[in-house]
Amino acid sequence: MKNYSDEEIKNKKEFFLKFQNLCYEKWKDNAEPKENYYGCKILSDTKWLEGYLPKEIKNIEKIISRSLPDDVKMLLSLTKGLSKDQACRRWVDSSSTEIRYGNQWKLSLEYLNENYKKDLLFHESNKTWEILKNEFLVDNTEDNFYLLPIYSHRYILCDERNITDSVVFSIYDDDIIIYGVDLWIYLQNEFCVLVGSKD
Repeated sequence: MKNYSDEEIKNKKEFFLKFQNLCYEKWKDNAEPKENYYGCKILSDTKWLEGYLPKEIKNIEKIISRSLPDDVKMLLSLTKGLSKDQACRRWVDSSSTEIRYGNQWKLSLEYLNENYKKDLLFHESNKTWEILKNEFLVDNTEDNFYLLPIYSHRYILCDERNITDSVVFSIYDDDIIIYGVDLWIYLQNEFCVLVGSKD
């Protein structure tokens, strides 16, 4: 993590420890989604897993054939994701829903190894990059940027040049919004501020 000083690494580790504790406090009473709830809930007793070793992070770079920005490497070194599946209530048809269990955390070696190429093709075949260019002024003519899944339909806009913060977008077909102006704000928005929200 060449762009992080020892002090910055220490600060990020301290931030993540406080963030974990806040998550656990928020999640401790979470039960399964109720009938009128649409979305995913992180259930009580879910923990953040320990992070990846440097050699494992290099393996992720090999899988995606890209260099990871330093903030993404830092996050990967702090956690592999969530320890338990989330309970997600989804519409089955226009009048009924059901709970489906699955781990929505996608910034993992296992998920990327199996699904990264499919994700890549999906965004290349729809309007994702056109919208990012026209509405968010993302100029990718030199192929400096790429999208990396992190959780559910949230994606990190990674800058391979490692000169900008990694913005996190919510991308659902052509409905695209910013979910965090950097990774650390995104984590708080997704897992602390907005825990239990309908989305």
